[in-house]
Amino acid sequence: MAVPYYTGRASDWVAREDELAAILPMVLLGLSSAVTELLCDVAFVGMLSRAQGRLQHRVFAAILRQDITELRADGAGDVAARVTRDAEDVREALGEALNLLLWYLARGVCLFATMAWLSPHMALLTVLALPLLLALPRAVGHFQ
Repeated sequence: MAVPYYTGRASDWVAREDELAAILPMVLLGLSSAVTELLCDVAFVGMLSRAQGRLQHRVFAAILRQDITELRADGAGDVAARVTRDAEDVREALGEALNLLLWYLARGVCLFATMAWLSPHMALLTVLALPLLLALPRAVGHFQ
């Protein structure tokens, strides 16, 4: 929504031979896009590292609560290597899902902010209709 709107406005400004008026909004749009992407990347890396750290801590704590004879039979190094490898696998799977979640969340917030700025009535209608639109496929699936 934002890109066609601002591109059209910039084209109008350039068509009126006012190139300097078109530069500032386009620069602000580019900078805001870059800052938003940076914030999403920082949040992604932070959440992912915290999740992996908590996962490894809980797994190692669960292993240490077991009987020591089982650890001796399996070998402590083998158990540590397996836990680390499994935690990395979970981190990769979680990373893909979290990346998509953050991407769609940031995109939705930016689209809604643009919609609210351009047409508050349309944004209000969207907020009112969104729960129905989210619940409708689930209800139809349950009915079928």
